[in-house]
Amino acid sequence: MASPATPAPVSFPLCRYGIEFELESALTLPDYAGSLFRGSFGQALRHSCPTWREGQCHCDGLARCAYSMIFSAGRADHSIQQFSQAPNPFVLIPPAGRQTFQAGEMLRLEMVLIGEALPFIGAMILAWRKAGEAGFGKSHVRARLTRVLALAEDKLIYQPGMSGIAPHPTVLQCAGESTRSQSVTLEFFSPLRLMQRGNLVTPETLTPRLLLTALLKRIRLLADLHTNHPLSLDVTGLLAEADELTLSQQLQWFDWKRYSTRQQKGMVLGGMLGSVTLSGELAPFIPWLVLGQWLHIGKNCTFGLGGYRLLAQGEDA
Repeated sequence: MASPATPAPVSFPLCRYGIEFELESALTLPDYAGSLFRGSFGQALRHSCPTWREGQCHCDGLARCAYSMIFSAGRADHSIQQFSQAPNPFVLIPPAGRQTFQAGEMLRLEMVLIGEALPFIGAMILAWRKAGEAGFGKSHVRARLTRVLALAEDKLIYQPGMSGIAPHPTVLQCAGESTRSQSVTLEFFSPLRLMQRGNLVTPETLTPRLLLTALLKRIRLLADLHTNHPLSLDVTGLLAEADELTLSQQLQWFDWKRYSTRQQKGMVLGGMLGSVTLSGELAPFIPWLVLGQWLHIGKNCTFGLGGYRLLAQGEDA
């Protein structure tokens, strides 16, 4: 069998940060804490906006503030669709695997900054420090920001007492090595929410095209709206190839609750958890699937939803 073509390497301006706190008292998190931490971060970041009034940021043009650049991208027109609220250039990954923390323990979450949000790393760090001082959760448990890491190199870039933020790489390189694997598995560690014609996609209705459409369109939108980094991404051509792939899944539906401060009401958001295996000629998709581990897939990615790890299956002889 002929070796598959080597896909072109992909580079993308982003960095994933590890943000660590020391808790002053015990903290219990909800089933999925992405909304909680996103709200705390947004409220703290809002204080950096010099034109905040009547419940919104009025910065625009070259004078846009950290809040508008990171947290409130605003309207955008794109060939894919028009947005009243464009995708924001960050992904928040809440602590995983635990819900209860004791006083003095470390609390760690992760955050990806993308493209034009990267120069605002100082504002991000300051906002997290203020969020910890204000306290997390209904009990407003205070937490002291202890350090920030650039996770690509596990490099310490900030801790209290440092004179500034240490230099660190802000471009992710997704190599275009040829792959002989005929299947890869996406192991979702946070709920995947996809929509088709206004309806939520379920495990039974998920297809390779639906999954890869969500991935490729998200990559394209983030690149076009938030970076000056051109991508050779042929969405139409790749989706035609996606129809030749097969999909097997071990997914379960998971409902989680969040409270929307903006809408002043509780909400139930559902998504799929588990694993999806794609099989077929995968070489053209591998760099984009690798990149998607940092960008996530589907709706509510700023809460950390749609996060996955990519696992290669057995290699062909």
